[in-house]
Amino acid sequence: MENSIQSGELTFIIGIGVLFMTAFALAFILFFNFSQRKLLAEKSKQQEILLHNIISAQEQERKRIAQDLHDVIGTQLNVINLNLFRLQKKRNNSEIFESTFQQIHGLLNETITKTRQISHELLPSVLDKFGLVEAIVELCDNFEDTSVNLDFTHQRDDSIISKTTELNLFRILQELVNNAIRHGESTEITINLIIEHNWLNFTVQDNGKGFDVVSKKGGLGLSNINSRLEMIHGQMDIESTINKGSNFFIKINLHKNLIK
Repeated sequence: MENSIQSGELTFIIGIGVLFMTAFALAFILFFNFSQRKLLAEKSKQQEILLHNIISAQEQERKRIAQDLHDVIGTQLNVINLNLFRLQKKRNNSEIFESTFQQIHGLLNETITKTRQISHELLPSVLDKFGLVEAIVELCDNFEDTSVNLDFTHQRDDSIISKTTELNLFRILQELVNNAIRHGESTEITINLIIEHNWLNFTVQDNGKGFDVVSKKGGLGLSNINSRLEMIHGQMDIESTINKGSNFFIKINLHKNLIK
C-alpha cells in the first residue's frame, strides 16, 4: 500500500514536472516568437526610415540641380538668345556686331563651364577613373583660391575599396564640407584618411561654430549621412562644442562591402 502511494506521488511529481517543462517550453516559444516579431518590426521601421532618407537626399539633390539649371544655365541661354536677336538686327553695324559677338562668345564659354561643373558634381570623373584619394585631392584644390583652407592627409595599404563605398564616402565628405562652410562658417577643415587591414578610418575636423549634437542628430544632413553609412556598413561618431568646431569620426568595414 505504501509503495503504491509512493508510486502515485512519484507519478504526480513527474506529471507536475512535465507540465511545468511544457509550460516553460511554450512560454519560451511564445517569447521567442514575440521577440522575432518585434525585431522584424524594428528592422522594417529602420528600413523604412533609411528609404525615406535616401529618397529625401535624392530629392534635395534634384532640387539643387534644377535650381542650378534654372538660375544659371537658363538665364545665360536667355541672354545668349537676346544677343543673337540683337546681332541679327545690327548685322550692318560692324562695331556693335563685333561687341555683341564677343558677349555671346563669353556667355557660351561660361555656360559650357557651368554645365561641366554640374556634371562633375553629379559624378566626378576623377573619382570614377582614379579613386577616392585623387577625388579628395581635387576637391581640396577647388578651394585653393578661397578663404577656406582644406588640408588632406592619407595613408593606405592594399585593401580594396568598392566603387559604391568610394562614391558614398565622397558624398559624405561633400556634405560635411558644405555644412562646415555654410552653417559652421569654418575657415579650416582637416581631412584624414587611413585604410589599413580592411578597415577605413576617416576623420573630418573643422574650426567652425560647432553645434548641439543631440538636437541636430535627426537633421536632414546628418540623416542622409547616416543613411549612406548604413548602406556601406559604416558608423560615425561626432564631437562638437559651441564655438570650438566639430569632429566627425567615420569607420567602415571594407571586407563587409565586398561580400555579395
